[in-house]
Amino acid sequence: MSDSWTKTFTVRFGDTDLAGIAYYPRMFDFIHKAMEDFFAGQCGVTYPELISERRVGFPLVKSDVEFRSPLYFGDVATISVTTTKVGNSSIGFRYRFSVGDRECFDAKMTVCCVEMDTIKTIPIPEDLRPGLEAVLETDA
Repeated sequence: MSDSWTKTFTVRFGDTDLAGIAYYPRMFDFIHKAMEDFFAGQCGVTYPELISERRVGFPLVKSDVEFRSPLYFGDVATISVTTTKVGNSSIGFRYRFSVGDRECFDAKMTVCCVEMDTIKTIPIPEDLRPGLEAVLETDA
């Protein structure tokens, strides 16, 4: 596998449910926040700049999430982000969440690149490709 882009976050009280574990819809929020941070950290352009200034967005078109172990209030989780595909107008992202050696969940998401005013598919901007391809999984 190639290198990955990583970040950490802490599971907050408001992320958990009555069972004391992170409520599963919050995982999609964690994933989206990781994607936003990925563009800034890996591709050199913030998501607000993409959306508001360049009018380029990446809506989710497919998701596949496998939950393996709960996230608990206070956990400091590491998110490892790779790409599984960098097409003309779509990107396959993979997000692996873990706490230490404990794998919590593995999410495979496909997004498409759109022009924000029309929500029509457009090619991925060329300046984003190096960052996306640098973490492309070669064994995916």
